[in-house]
Amino acid sequence: MATHSTVPLPLRITQAIGLTSSSLMTGTALSISFLFTPILLQSPSGVLLRQWASLYGTMKTVAQVNTAITSASFFYLAYKIHNREISGWLAGYVAAGVLNVAIVPYTLIVMRGTNGKLLRKEEEVRGLGKMDNAVDITVEGETVHQLVDWWAVLHLGRCLMLGTGLGLGLWSVLN
Repeated sequence: MATHSTVPLPLRITQAIGLTSSSLMTGTALSISFLFTPILLQSPSGVLLRQWASLYGTMKTVAQVNTAITSASFFYLAYKIHNREISGWLAGYVAAGVLNVAIVPYTLIVMRGTNGKLLRKEEEVRGLGKMDNAVDITVEGETVHQLVDWWAVLHLGRCLMLGTGLGLGLWSVLN
């Protein structure tokens, strides 16, 4: 069994990259749900839509890049150790990589409806120039506030996947 002192430097660097990027994404995702969204929900509907759309656009790019880095790191580590007698590490790295990639289909399948409603309404309201109004805007019978609140609940699913992936990656490094 390999000890940490016998793990080659390139693999230790890859471990550090995977854990760092996984930690950053997990922390960011949790911050969005528990810190940023409650503050957003205090805004008038038009402002809320604009801020949510801005957050969505920014995080879409950040999450794609971070997911690629994190998953590639964990999959590379699994590949490099697959022929050693350390199957627990292999399973942990593979699972960590899969859980990080899983946020993409989760977003496309589970969150697509809510994301679409919010993005369409933001575009419509922006086109009318009513982004700073205090009137509660509805989308298909739901208020913007209800939709953003529901989006944050759905977002917790991504937080769970990212946090579990981080835990498995950390376990694989420390085990």
